[in-house]
Amino acid sequence: MRLIIALIAIWVTVSAGVLTAQDFSAAKKKKCPEFCFSGAWPRPSGNRSARNCPLPSQAEQTLPDALNGALQCEWIIATQNTLEALHLLTIPDPADNAVLDTSQAGEQRTKAVRHALCRLIQGDPDDSDTFCAAMGNPDDCGRPTATALSSFVDALATANRFRDSKKALNEDELFGKTKKLIDDIFCDKAHGGQQALNEVNDYFTQKHKYVAFVLLLDAYGRFCARGETCPADLELLRAALGTSPDRLAAQVAEKFSKKLAGQ
Repeated sequence: MRLIIALIAIWVTVSAGVLTAQDFSAAKKKKCPEFCFSGAWPRPSGNRSARNCPLPSQAEQTLPDALNGALQCEWIIATQNTLEALHLLTIPDPADNAVLDTSQAGEQRTKAVRHALCRLIQGDPDDSDTFCAAMGNPDDCGRPTATALSSFVDALATANRFRDSKKALNEDELFGKTKKLIDDIFCDKAHGGQQALNEVNDYFTQKHKYVAFVLLLDAYGRFCARGETCPADLELLRAALGTSPDRLAAQVAEKFSKKLAGQ
């Protein structure tokens, strides 16, 4: 538990600062380290237009804007890669957690950065420059060589197309939809849905919202593994986290308060 908290704290305290269009252009000149494109990390082919992704807009002139567009794309075309990247940046690998203690959190963090970046680039190589710049152009050991976006994990966890005015949902409509998704998880006995939600609730209660959210996505991913609506449903959950994490947490907690009340 201490290791999880330490890793989250490190990410939250990464150097802040909104980069300008000029800063972004300079950052993009530095290429992502070659380890992302060799050996165990083959570079796939494809591009946004050919894979049903929105093309970069004129508004994507700052790094945060470009990152939001890139992550929206990544979640559509490579859902599993994106989920794995979020998992790496919020929850330590259990195999590593068994042998690491909090004094080694720095080493664990750089390893997580390295692998998370590779997952993102593997899923959407056309936005590799954006991912590299947003994560501080990590070297081959995962250490940033430039200022990383302090909001990177939040952007990864909340990227969604509902921020577009043409797709926007009002808050009540959005949380009406997420309530059904949480109900589906709770009733999913085949995959231990109730137990999974109980763990999600514990982390939300402890104010570790990103750890809780990764576990929530994992739980729903097991439920909808064969469903065509799975990416769209996960997007609803991301939109809910970005809109009101407290309201999303309350929807999870409500399942257990009702159970305790005998409903």
